[in-house]
Amino acid sequence: MTSPPRYTTVRHTVLEQDMRALPNSAALSEDGRFLVINTIRGQHEYEKEELSKLNNRFMTYIGRVKQLESINKHVQVQLDELRRLWGLDSTRSRHEYDPLLDKARQTMEMAVISKIQSEIQMRRSEFDMFNHKRLYGDIQQWRNADQAKMNLLESTLKENQAEIEHLRVVLTESKTDIDKYRADIKQLQAEFLRLLDELDLQTTARVRIENEKQTIEEQIRFLSLVHEQEINELNLLASGSITIDSTTFYKQELERCIREIRQDFEHLSQVQRQELQEYYRMKAEELVQQAQRHKQTQMESSYEVRDVSMLPQGIMESKQVLTNLQSEYNAQLTTMSELEAKLETLRRENGYAIDQHDRQIIDLRGRLQLLLAAYDEIVTNKSTLEFEINTYRRLLDSQSEHIKHVRIVEVQAPVVEQTETSSSVYTTTFQRSAKGKHSSCMNDV
Repeated sequence: MTSPPRYTTVRHTVLEQDMRALPNSAALSEDGRFLVINTIRGQHEYEKEELSKLNNRFMTYIGRVKQLESINKHVQVQLDELRRLWGLDSTRSRHEYDPLLDKARQTMEMAVISKIQSEIQMRRSEFDMFNHKRLYGDIQQWRNADQAKMNLLESTLKENQAEIEHLRVVLTESKTDIDKYRADIKQLQAEFLRLLDELDLQTTARVRIENEKQTIEEQIRFLSLVHEQEINELNLLASGSITIDSTTFYKQELERCIREIRQDFEHLSQVQRQELQEYYRMKAEELVQQAQRHKQTQMESSYEVRDVSMLPQGIMESKQVLTNLQSEYNAQLTTMSELEAKLETLRRENGYAIDQHDRQIIDLRGRLQLLLAAYDEIVTNKSTLEFEINTYRRLLDSQSEHIKHVRIVEVQAPVVEQTETSSSVYTTTFQRSAKGKHSSCMNDV
């Protein structure tokens, strides 16, 4: 079986020239024309230099292409010599190993597909395992949170029980204090009544003593006046020159005595009235103070009784809270038992699933190793077959260049000539018939 011959195609460069007139050239001034001509001349010189450089590079490239063509001809001669030396054994070997190579290629493709499917299944298994682990971690966190909440509720329950016991002790002590306060209040009330009676007796005795004192003082003043009057009368009698009119004397004395007695009784009644007013004022103030103290005592007693009456209500509320906490604790215990059962079920299911996935992963890894070994062998054969083609391809790729379109402008008066250079394309094709592979390289110049 002969391979098609190698061929080289060379496309030559075609130069096309056209003429383009400058717009409004007649309207340009001398300075403008000179500036345009200098600009075009500079551009023309620059493009000539660029064109010379490109021509040099193009010549170098053509030389290398000729060298590669000579090498290609030499290789073609060697291949023709090898084909000439082929015999029946070579043909039989080719007919014998071509199906094996095709089968190997199909096996390689199936191995690649199986590898991709195995990787997808392995990644899916890893994703499922990650989800199961995450779910297991979440369940563990929920269980730890429930356990912490249960511990908190147990500590709260113990604190509430201790507080209830303390409240019971406080209630007993409060009842004892209330009984003691009631006995003290009764004793103080009896003492208060006794002191009030003593105060009344002392006040009455003081008023009586003051009245007696006032009476004695008035008697002393009256006796002093009588004594002075008697002394005056005795002095008059002793002198003997005074005539005494008994009727007038006794009449004046009687009037004076009556007037003094009236003044004394008015003064005494006024004093007694003031004392009685002071006494009743003090009595009223004492009664007001007593009423205020009694009212304050009653308010304190009512507060204490109210506090004592509120203690059973607080105890009932604490008992209700305790009952609610116990019911919540029982509900949490039930929920925890259900969660533990679910957790055990999930553990068993996850363990079984993880074991199954691990076995699948181990089987897939074994198959993957076998497929990788077969794939490496096939890749080695393929790399051996494509070595020469890749060598030629690298040589041609390293020498390929793209040459830009170059514009050559020549100055002519009064028009400007524009030259455009088209591209020349060199196409070199190498083909090997023995391996069934070929490569092409297009170099655009």
